[in-house]
Amino acid sequence: MVREKNNSLEKRRMKNKSEKEAEIIKTRQEMQGEFLQNHPEFKDMDEKEIPNEMRKLGEARAHKRNKRLREHLELFNDAIIAIITTVMLLEIPIPTGNSGYGEFLESIGIFLVSFFLMADFWITHHKMYDDVDEITDSIVVFDFIFMAILSIIPLLTKWIMVEPTSFAVLNYGVAFILIRLSQGFLNYAISKERFKGMKVTGELSKKISLGRLLISLIWAVILTIFGYINPSIGRWLFITLPILSFVFMAIDNRKREEYL
Repeated sequence: MVREKNNSLEKRRMKNKSEKEAEIIKTRQEMQGEFLQNHPEFKDMDEKEIPNEMRKLGEARAHKRNKRLREHLELFNDAIIAIITTVMLLEIPIPTGNSGYGEFLESIGIFLVSFFLMADFWITHHKMYDDVDEITDSIVVFDFIFMAILSIIPLLTKWIMVEPTSFAVLNYGVAFILIRLSQGFLNYAISKERFKGMKVTGELSKKISLGRLLISLIWAVILTIFGYINPSIGRWLFITLPILSFVFMAIDNRKREEYL
């Protein structure tokens, strides 16, 4: 009795399996028919070669889509930074007299500091994208996270400039750490795509990127702790370092151009 029941179940499984296989074959044939209808240049091709051509065409479309996505993403990033910069500029109050001139100069200072901060991150960001022609979904996700946190930096910069409390510097430090972290993940995702199929070079790039990220995070944590203890000095360290990074990067690029 039990054996008959098992045999019946086995026959039912085999029947379901055969029906699924037949359905898959039918679907493939229909897909090939649609493919040949849309691409009549492949009609004279051997049926065995058609699936390979379908796969190649799909890969070519994916490469083209990813390349266009990279271009659109860079334009999106540029637009976001341009909007942030414009909003910062519009927030500067126009002086109504001698009494309001001090506030005007203070706002100009905050704008310039925020501008150089954004410029430093923007240049580093674009340099990363110069190394890759196509982007993946993970790159897009990390890019959005990076841009979202970066958008908060001007507001936090204004906070630590106007009200340099321990809590304000702590918030700035946490945001700074998150930016470096998201930028590190983004750099890793880009390097992974760039060195696809290059195991040795990819591993070396991964180690270098990880080392730089760890050093950057350690410094950010130290600055955050120091800034929380001594906010009046800590805020200037947070503000000055990216500006110095921007200046030194420009000098380094100039030396490289002269060397080449």
